[in-house]
Amino acid sequence: MAMSPGQYLRKCRERAGLVLDDVAIGLDTVPPVAASVRAAWLGQIEADIVPVPDGLAAAIVDAGLFTLDADVLDRLIDLYSYRARLPEPRVCRGCGCTHFDPCFEAAVGMSCAWMAEDPTLCTACRPIEPAPQLARPDASVAA
Repeated sequence: MAMSPGQYLRKCRERAGLVLDDVAIGLDTVPPVAASVRAAWLGQIEADIVPVPDGLAAAIVDAGLFTLDADVLDRLIDLYSYRARLPEPRVCRGCGCTHFDPCFEAAVGMSCAWMAEDPTLCTACRPIEPAPQLARPDASVAA
């Protein structure tokens, strides 16, 4: 099953290093409501309790809060809310990045790519393998 629209929004927000209060403060609503009310509403959207309203993605991007792929969000809404029979968009299950909204890997100085071993993860979210353990000399053997 595809990632839900709320999960996608949460992953994009978290990838930007933001908490719900940050987004709530940065968004305007008509009529105006307190930031705490907006944060609670955004939390309900991310938990898929209430649907993603039209225009939310544009408002987030226009306010410069974080990036997301509006086409992917629309596809996820169609899949999740309307059970449309469409191909699932490719979204990193770790950070929510997509082909048109990749994350940046500071360690290599470029955008991420898809993992060949796991096409649901980008290279920035690949598991870090532990360093190999060196064999310890047996203390009972005399040198």
